Amino acid sequence: MHTKFKINIIPRANNDTRASLENIQETMRKVDGRPYNYRSLERGPGAYLLINELKDARFWLCFLQLRFSETFTIYLVDSPRYKAVVLKGANTKAKGDWLPNHKLTEKLAEKHSNVVSAQRLLNKDKQPTGAVKVSFLGEVPTKILGLGNRTRSEIYVPPAPRCHKCHGFHRSYACKATEPVKCPKCGGDHDEAQCKNRHSCVNCGGAHHAYYPQCPENKRHKAAHLTSLTEGISYATAVKKTAAISSTVQRPPTAQIVKTVSENVTDNVNAD
Repeated sequence: MHTKFKINIIPRANNDTRASLENIQETMRKVDGRPYNYRSLERGPGAYLLINELKDARFWLCFLQLRFSETFTIYLVDSPRYKAVVLKGANTKAKGDWLPNHKLTEKLAEKHSNVVSAQRLLNKDKQPTGAVKVSFLGEVPTKILGLGNRTRSEIYVPPAPRCHKCHGFHRSYACKATEPVKCPKCGGDHDEAQCKNRHSCVNCGGAHHAYYPQCPENKRHKAAHLTSLTEGISYATAVKKTAAISSTVQRPPTAQIVKTVSENVTDNVNAD
């Protein structure tokens, strides 16, 4: 069964979304004479576009990012069919300025016909870095060309999903919590900005924020992502697998849990 390529188009501000999408639709029609219909996202403002062929999807992704990136965030939605890597040491600047995503995609597509998209990664302060996430349809080339000869690649491991209802590591729509947890710092029934309590993680009980990168549960879910990618199993199955492994270990007193689990998960990731 053929699966279409999905491009999300999310407004950056509270503009007239319908009018803006109609403008994009009319622009696309003028380019190749064919009508393109959008579907509204199930959650939040914006819409998505479905394209049949990889070549067309890549063209429209680059075109829309070039023309409408100031008012919309435009990206191709990840799919299990794609294999993604992080490209480091690449030549991603031109005349001292960072190359935009559509230019990175175009340069890589000149050398590799199965490139789906390229996206520059940001640091914790939302500033661009030299690392680029590159998605391929099918196998990843042994040597990735198009952005210099000194590049090196490693498997892309996505961040653990975050629930905005209970602050657990799963999708919000799949949350089974009966009562939402408001504060990610202490798990209390108040907004985060009003919190004056000591940090207490709702996931592991450690003295840190719920989304602390070194949280044992965060690391376990990160390891589950890596397991799903390397073993070719679903993320849900990988999470159950890592949970089953951890349940066979006799857990130490609560005060020692953070240190012990963190070391175990780190060792497992390094071993992979």
